[in-house]
Amino acid sequence: MCHPTHPTGSYTAVLDRAGDMAWGFAAMRGTLEPPSGFVSSAQAALNAQGAGVVDMNLPQAWLQALLDHAHAHHLPLAMVAVSVSKIAHLPQRLDGLSLLVLNAAELAATGDEHGTPHPLPQAARDAQWQALHARGLKHLLVTLGSEGAAFSSGECLNVLPAIPLTTTQVVDATGAGDAFSAAAIHALLGHGQPLASACQAGLQAAARVLQTRRSALSPLPRPHQPHP
Repeated sequence: MCHPTHPTGSYTAVLDRAGDMAWGFAAMRGTLEPPSGFVSSAQAALNAQGAGVVDMNLPQAWLQALLDHAHAHHLPLAMVAVSVSKIAHLPQRLDGLSLLVLNAAELAATGDEHGTPHPLPQAARDAQWQALHARGLKHLLVTLGSEGAAFSSGECLNVLPAIPLTTTQVVDATGAGDAFSAAAIHALLGHGQPLASACQAGLQAAARVLQTRRSALSPLPRPHQPHP
């Protein structure tokens, strides 16, 4: 997105000695106040590509417009939360949203459980993922850190364990969540894999990023083709 008046958005993470984020600083005025015509150009790009991915840095009204367009034209659309605070941007109507990727804290925030400790009590977790599906969501992925990741298509919330790594193998967690999202979305929307396989592809990609100080790897593992 090229904004005529605002600078390029930036995000700065400050890590502690263990490699965990201590502070995050975001300067995202350009995405909070998108330029005129942005939605129509994004809708045109979605039409041209046949599928799309969007994160919650955009205002709720703009996300809702993109989602409504995807739903009306039967175009797969994935949405990735970027922080607990941006959960407020999640559209109320999720009809047509093919995939939503959250972490455990962001899932808690969808039910206004900001003060709930991680991990969420099972009853609270169940209420929140069920409420998302009730709003029209098709598929849900929730990263759970060292516990792995959960996935749901509405019937139940299943959990896949994280790829086993020793403490000496884990170098830096920066970028692991992004790698998970990219690989899972690519497997699900790009290759038509089942949700469980897409979740596993995300876990494998995250494990690779955890073992390097580079926050992004290229290429990430290619998903296996789905069995007929």
